Amino acid sequence: MRTLNHKLLHDLMGHRAQFLAIALVIAIGIAAQVSTGGLLVSLEDSRDDFYAARHFADVFATLKRAPAPLARRLASLPGVHVVAVRVTSWGTLPDPRLEEPGTVLLVSWPGDGLNGVALRSGRAPAPGTLEVVISTAFAEAHGLNPGDSLRMVVNGRVLNATIAGTGDSPEFVYSIAPGDILPDYRRHTVAWADPEQLAAIAGMRGAFNDLALTLAPGASEAGVIEAVDRVLEPYGGVGAYGRDEQLSNRFIENEFDELEVHTTVVPFIFLGAAAFLLHLVLTRRVRREREIIGMLKAFGYSSTAIGLHYLTLGLAVFAVGAAMGLALGVWLGNLLAGLYVDFFRFPDFHFTIDPARTAVGLAVAAAAVASGTLAGLAAAIRLPPAEAMRPPAPPAYGRGLRLPRALRARIGVPERMIVRHLARGPVRTALTVLVLALACGLVAFSGFQGDAIAYMTRFHFELQDRSDLTVTFLEPVPGRAVQELSRHDGVRAVEPFRQVAVRLRHGHASYRTALEAWPDGARLRRLLDRRHRDVALPTSGLLMSAQLAGMIGVRAGDRVAVEVMQGERQKFVVPVAGLLDDYVGVGAYLRLDALHRLLGEQDALSGAWLAVDPSQRSRLLAELADSPRVGGVSSSARRVVAFEETFGRSLMIVAMVFLVIAGTLAFAMVFNTARTVFDERRRELATLRVLGMTRGECAYILVAELAIVTLLAIPTGLALGYGLAAVLAAAMKSELFRLPVILEAHSYARATLLLLAAAALSMTWTAWDLARLDVKEALAARD
Repeated sequence: MRTLNHKLLHDLMGHRAQFLAIALVIAIGIAAQVSTGGLLVSLEDSRDDFYAARHFADVFATLKRAPAPLARRLASLPGVHVVAVRVTSWGTLPDPRLEEPGTVLLVSWPGDGLNGVALRSGRAPAPGTLEVVISTAFAEAHGLNPGDSLRMVVNGRVLNATIAGTGDSPEFVYSIAPGDILPDYRRHTVAWADPEQLAAIAGMRGAFNDLALTLAPGASEAGVIEAVDRVLEPYGGVGAYGRDEQLSNRFIENEFDELEVHTTVVPFIFLGAAAFLLHLVLTRRVRREREIIGMLKAFGYSSTAIGLHYLTLGLAVFAVGAAMGLALGVWLGNLLAGLYVDFFRFPDFHFTIDPARTAVGLAVAAAAVASGTLAGLAAAIRLPPAEAMRPPAPPAYGRGLRLPRALRARIGVPERMIVRHLARGPVRTALTVLVLALACGLVAFSGFQGDAIAYMTRFHFELQDRSDLTVTFLEPVPGRAVQELSRHDGVRAVEPFRQVAVRLRHGHASYRTALEAWPDGARLRRLLDRRHRDVALPTSGLLMSAQLAGMIGVRAGDRVAVEVMQGERQKFVVPVAGLLDDYVGVGAYLRLDALHRLLGEQDALSGAWLAVDPSQRSRLLAELADSPRVGGVSSSARRVVAFEETFGRSLMIVAMVFLVIAGTLAFAMVFNTARTVFDERRRELATLRVLGMTRGECAYILVAELAIVTLLAIPTGLALGYGLAAVLAAAMKSELFRLPVILEAHSYARATLLLLAAAALSMTWTAWDLARLDVKEALAARD
């Protein structure tokens, strides 16, 4: 066995460049699995700890106004553990430090009760004072600190509140302003204030308009919600809902679902590519040592001993790659954790390895190494020693491949050798092309998410939403508000809209969303299909997001029950007139006049879209924000930024990491392929040298062959990249967004150029090795 151990060290040192490249492939696959899997587990643990430490509620409800003593009745309901009643009030932020007026949600300070606030700086608001604790993200975006003042307009009153501290609550990890569909931390904040002071400001002394509660162990959430709704109905309750429908938690769950896809599908793709390459390279390498295996058997070594020797060789490379992968995965995971901690703002967030996912990554890589080694051994180890020690019989090249006469006249002997070698080893050639195509496809695929986000931004905010400003009112207003808005200087066009909170029911499925309606023929807001064709609002019935229809099991032509969650709480049944295959959110749409008929309204409006003179935009924002009826004013430019920061940031963080991983893996795959081709043809090239060919002619044969398979791999790889993008897009569908399967020209170009660059570098290295090839040693060597 000492001889085999000596051979093991000789092989590792003699082929260290290729073995290091193989170890790098292993390391990349494992690092992707370790970093992303650990990130998801770390985020989930931090979220759960945050929810538990700050007593995140189980059920939430909003109402118009109820007397404070009603809290005792709610607390006595079966299944209720703890009830916290409070006051909330919306306001605007015409503060000069903001680029444009923002919005604020004032909430009673919870103390140590439900939905507590984790202070990041400062202290709680002092009783009887107009002090507030604001969201950490908003404070950091504007450089606000305890002791600074913040100007706001609440309930028609201009207030100058003092910032007592900054903090975060599990209830508002994500907080969205009226009229917006996404968080915008630069122009929206939650502000926790002294309960008595806030009640006075909101006109709620001795009353409350919002509550949260926790469930007793074993209690039925549905039963408690039903009981709470009955109690709150006389007080303008708009329907209690559970944690699964709480806005912030829903956003977090969707983000985690997205990360779950990233931590499952994408690392599996990289790990699968690495495993395929490992199997292929090790199989071909061991088969090249057929004569050495025969010699070892002739000297009395058993098949088991020889198998263990080669398996040890493979596992030694695996051990190096696994150690590199674990170290790289931990480093990469901590890097991602640092980026995500600012995104989710969970206290005490730190990266930890997920043992289960790490074990899967290690097992897959080890299995690829073992299977590749054993597959290469299988044929040689079955042969008798004498036969195994002979070189393999030369291929039986006949006249099966007939080149066209015109082509034969134009190409020389080297070119014919290249073509015949590729054509008469179709399986070998196909596998080589497949490896290079996989490398190209991974790089193309890594650009998919950036391209998809850019396309969605253009589609939603340039093609569908063509307004400059969106004005949202605190309460529905009469239709004459449109004329009032149009009289402002600089307003070029005004188009109204109505939004109504509803619960859609079909069979046993239900979903809480909003009906959105606007006049037929509106130009500032329109709906488009995926071919950019206008989709008209139906004359009767709902136009529903295809994603939402799938969630509640509805098809076009079905009827859906609609339960209004505000006002008079009407209930009606309407047909689904059509489905819209959209990208962002899940909604239901109808014409404004149809919604008014269903609700029995005259001309109530929730807001309006404005087209404005760009030179008057800043002045209009300030004027509208000061209006007591306005709950929020947002510009299209800020909505684009919020979209990119919310959807784009989390996706792009992972996408950039995967681009680096894909590029490195692609180079390792190309290099390994080039080295394998060179090692397989080493003796043949030495023979050609003996027959009189120059080093340059031999290098031309080798490099040209690699160039041909590289060029053949490019179209296959680009198609493969598109296919991988389609797989990821299908896996990432959620109620927040659906990624279009888009790969822009620059992503294809990047993948092509990177593959060509990796191939050129590998060819140069291989040509350099060929130039130093010792002909006598190559012809005499058994390896």
